[in-house]
Amino acid sequence: MFFNRLAKVADMAATSNESLALRNTYIKAEEETKMPKFKVGFALLAPPIILSALTLVVWALDIHFLTRGIVSSVRMNPATALCFIFLSLEASRLIAESHAPFLSRAGKCAIWLVMVVCVMRSSDYLLGTSFGVDVQLFSAELGIANSAQPNRMAPNTTACFLALGSSLLLLRGRFISYIFIAQGLAAVTLLMSVLAMAGYLYDIETIYRFDVAIPMALNTAVSFAFLSGSALVASRNE
Repeated sequence: MFFNRLAKVADMAATSNESLALRNTYIKAEEETKMPKFKVGFALLAPPIILSALTLVVWALDIHFLTRGIVSSVRMNPATALCFIFLSLEASRLIAESHAPFLSRAGKCAIWLVMVVCVMRSSDYLLGTSFGVDVQLFSAELGIANSAQPNRMAPNTTACFLALGSSLLLLRGRFISYIFIAQGLAAVTLLMSVLAMAGYLYDIETIYRFDVAIPMALNTAVSFAFLSGSALVASRNE
């Protein structure tokens, strides 16, 4: 009787050790799978953050050639640069799968701030309002008073920000349908940015410019391509 109970306890211990070993193996495999996603995601975030930070610095120092792309193009608007930084910070939180309450609230506020700015700028284009949210920083350097076409956020830039902001907002949810929609919006942003870059490459202005409005800057298109790619990587974590 005693030996039977001892054998049962030994079997239970062996089963428990096997389960623990399997669990540790699964956790290790999952971590090894996530590491490449983290590296790729953060690597994709580096260009938009660097380009945006550099843009703000050179607007402040008024170094013209550094705010342009590698070919002749308009300069990235300072408000555009700030929007890239805000969305990049939220994308980095999603890639790192951080659920700290403060970071989550800050990321949500960053997304909504970008969305409000872009809605107000779209209203200036479509309804003729004069919010001018994209000319509050470095207004003298933007050429508002003495230029036929002052530096503003382009219509396709605001459209890309609205799509990408909505994508990141949906990625905060846990529903599969939300994630699919978020991936679609990020893919649309990626497509628009690639088309803009192709327009600069082949000198087809109609691809990166709507009507007579200011065109999307080349470095803006590059930043959108990388940031939308990071959003797609973040969606794989959900």
